Amino acid sequence: MIKFVLLLSALGASPVYNADDRVREVLESERYRFCHEDDYPLGEGERAFCPLVGETSEACPSLPAACRKPPAPIEKGGPPAGISPSCKAGSRCLAGRSSGRDDRTAVRRFEGSSGSASGDGREGAGEPGKPGGPGGGGDGASSGPAGQDKPGGEQGKHGSGDASGPGNPGGKDGSGKPGGEAGPGKPGDAPGQNPGGGEGKGQAEPRPANPPPPPEPMDPAVSSAASGFARLLFFVLLGGFLAFIAWMVLKNVLSERDAPEDEPPPEDRPENAPGERRQVPRGPVETDVARLLARARAAAQRGAFGPAIDDVYAALLRRLDGDGIIEIHASRTNGDYVRTLRRERPEIAADVRNIVADVESVQFGSRAPSAEAFARIHDRVVPIVSRALGILVVILGLSATVSCGRVAALDESDGVFRGDTSPSGTHAIGAMLSAYGIEFRHRRDPLDKLPDEDEATLVLLPDLDISASDFRRLQAWVEAGGDLVLAGVQGLPGWTGASLEPDQLVDSAVVPASTYESQFGEIFLAVPRGPALTLTDADRMVGRGVGAYASFKQLGDGRVIVLADDKLFTNVALTAGDNAAFLISLFRPLHREVELCDAWTSLGADTPLETLSRARLLPILLQLLLLLGLFFLWQGRAFGVLRDPPANRRRAFADHVRALGLAYARAGVSRHALGLYAAWAVERLRERVPREGRQGLSGLAEAIGVRVGKSTGEVMHVLVEATEAQKEAAPASLRSGDVSPRGRSRGKDRAQAASDFAVMRHLDHFLAQTSRERSRKKTRKA
Repeated sequence: MIKFVLLLSALGASPVYNADDRVREVLESERYRFCHEDDYPLGEGERAFCPLVGETSEACPSLPAACRKPPAPIEKGGPPAGISPSCKAGSRCLAGRSSGRDDRTAVRRFEGSSGSASGDGREGAGEPGKPGGPGGGGDGASSGPAGQDKPGGEQGKHGSGDASGPGNPGGKDGSGKPGGEAGPGKPGDAPGQNPGGGEGKGQAEPRPANPPPPPEPMDPAVSSAASGFARLLFFVLLGGFLAFIAWMVLKNVLSERDAPEDEPPPEDRPENAPGERRQVPRGPVETDVARLLARARAAAQRGAFGPAIDDVYAALLRRLDGDGIIEIHASRTNGDYVRTLRRERPEIAADVRNIVADVESVQFGSRAPSAEAFARIHDRVVPIVSRALGILVVILGLSATVSCGRVAALDESDGVFRGDTSPSGTHAIGAMLSAYGIEFRHRRDPLDKLPDEDEATLVLLPDLDISASDFRRLQAWVEAGGDLVLAGVQGLPGWTGASLEPDQLVDSAVVPASTYESQFGEIFLAVPRGPALTLTDADRMVGRGVGAYASFKQLGDGRVIVLADDKLFTNVALTAGDNAAFLISLFRPLHREVELCDAWTSLGADTPLETLSRARLLPILLQLLLLLGLFFLWQGRAFGVLRDPPANRRRAFADHVRALGLAYARAGVSRHALGLYAAWAVERLRERVPREGRQGLSGLAEAIGVRVGKSTGEVMHVLVEATEAQKEAAPASLRSGDVSPRGRSRGKDRAQAASDFAVMRHLDHFLAQTSRERSRKKTRKA
C-alpha cells in the first residue's frame, strides 16, 4: 500500500476536480442517445443508476426523463452460434457492451401493453374488458352491479363482487389512501351486490387478451415420408455422379487401347516444297490481355524475345479491340490500326505508331529480336493496356469503400474500438480517459497471449470465462510488472488478497479509505447496491460499509486491484456521483494502455477450420474437396501416351503478305501487285537458273524453258509481261521516260486483273519447279 501511495505522489496524482467537465464534453456527442432523447428505453440494470442520477443531470440532460419512463425489455446481443460463455451472477453477460453497434436501441424491443403501473397502488391504463398493466393491489373497495369473479390485474367496466386471483388492479383502500403492495389476492367476504374487498401483495403480470392458437403438429407419416424421399434422392444423385465418373474413366481406357500407333512427327518442309503439306492446327488464339502479358514476360525470361514481342503487341491490339477503338481483322494492317487511332483516340495514336514501328522492324526488318527491343516495346505497351485496368481498380475500390458501412463505435481519429455507446457500453469511458493520456480499448486476443507487462493494464469483467491456467498465467504476468484490475470477477485466487460473495448484497456508502483520501479526494462513488469484498492480505482502498468495494495489493513488480462489481465500467456510471473522477485517479498511476477483457475476448477462432466449423460450413467444404479430388482423378491423370502438342508456328511474313494482297484487291491495283511480285520472282529466277553466259530476258527464258519443260516463247511472254509490270510499279524516279504509270486505270478492268493474276501464277510455277530441282541436287550430293 505504501508503495502505491508513494507512486501516486511521485506521478503527481491528485484529486481530479474537472472530471465533470470532461464527462460533459464527452456526452455532448449525439452518439450517446440516452443523453439526448427523453424517450430513450432503459433496461433494468441501467435503471439502477436512476435514483443516483437524481431529477436533473448537467452531464446527461435527457437521462432523468428517460428514467421516468417505464422499463423496456431489451433483447440483448450474444456471441455467435455454438459459443456459450459462462454468465455469472452480477454480470451483464454480453448485454451489448461490445456488440459493435452505435447504440443498442437497434435491438431493443418493447412489449407493448397499453396499460402499466409501477406497483405503487395506481390503476393501470387498461381498456375496458382488456387486461391492464401490472398494478399494485391493496385493500381496494369497488362498487357496482354484481359481476363475475375476475383475476387480479384485469379491469372491467364494473367492479367485481368477489376479488380473487394473483392480484387486483391498483385502487384505493377503504380510507381513501393508496393501497399497499400488490400480491396474491384473497377472496372478499362481501356478497355480489355489495362492494367487494380484496387484499394483495406482489405484482400482477400482464396477460395477453387473445393468446394465439398453438400451431398444428405436423403429421408424423408425412414427415417421415418426406425425409425418406430426400434421403433416397441424395443417394440417387450421388450414385449417378459416381457412375458418370466411372464411365468417363472407362471410356478413356478403352479408347487408348484401340488407338492407332503413333505416327512419326512430320518433318519441316520449306514453303515452296512440292507435294501436299500437312496442315498443322494453330490452336486457340489467346485473347486475354493479362495472360498475354504474362506469357510475354515468361517467354522473355526464357530468351525467346521474338514470341515475347508478338505477345506484347497482341496484348496491345486486344486491349484496343476490347475498348471498341479498333476492330481486329485479318485483312487489316498495322497502318490501318494507326489511322483508326488517329480518328478515334489521337492522344495515344503517336505512342501506338512508335510501338508499331519497333514491332515491324523486328518482324519484317533486319533488326533481330533482343532484350532491349522487348523492354522498349513492353514499357510502352503496359501503360496503354493498364490505363483502363487502373480505372477499373479505382472504381472497384471506391465502390467497396462506399458499400462497406462504418464499423460502429470506431473512433474516427484512430479507428480503435472502445465499446458501444449505449448506457451499458464503455465508449464514453474510453473517450474520457483518452483526454488524460490513457489509451482504452477492447481486447480481442485470448489470455494465453498476454501483452507486454511493462506497458499494459488489463481490466477483467465478470462475464469473461477465466480458467485456472489463465489465473496462473496472470499471476506470473503481474509478478513480472503487469497491472491487473479485476471488476466483479468471481472465484478469485488467493494471490489477489480478496474474495467475493456475489449473493450478499450491501446497500452502504462507497467512499475511499482514509489512507487514500489524500489521493482520491473527498469523493463519493454512486453505484447501485451490490456485494462487498472480504480482504485477506490486500489493502482496503475503497470501503462499502464494513467491507470493501476496492482493494489493492502489490504482487512482485506489478499491482492487483479488485473491485466488487463492474458497475463503474459503464457509460451511465459517469453521470452519477464522482465515478468519473475515481476512474481517472485509478488509472493514472497504472500503465497507460488499458485493455478491457469481457465475454467477447478470445471468442475468435484460432484456425480457419474452426471458423468454418462455427459457421457450419465445414461439411460443405469437405464435400467440395472430395468432389474436387474426384475431378482431378478424372481430368488430371493421363490415361494415354503423353505426346507434345503441335507447335504453333506463326508465319508473320505470310500473314503480312496475305493482308497486303487483300488490301490491293480492295483498291483494284492488280498491276501494281504484279509489278512488286515480279521484281522479287525474277531476281529469284536469275539466282536459281544458270544461263551459261547468256544475258537478257532471252537467255533467262531459254534456261527456264529447259528447266520447266515449256517453250522459250511462252516463257518469254511471261517474263516480258512481268518486266513491264515491274517498270510500272517502280518509283517515278526510276521509271523510263516512255513508261507511264497505268496501275490504277488498268487494274480496274477485271480482264486485266485476271491476266495479271495469270502471270503471277506462271511465275510461281517457275519458282516451284526451279526450287524442286535445287532440292534434288542437294539430295544427290548428300
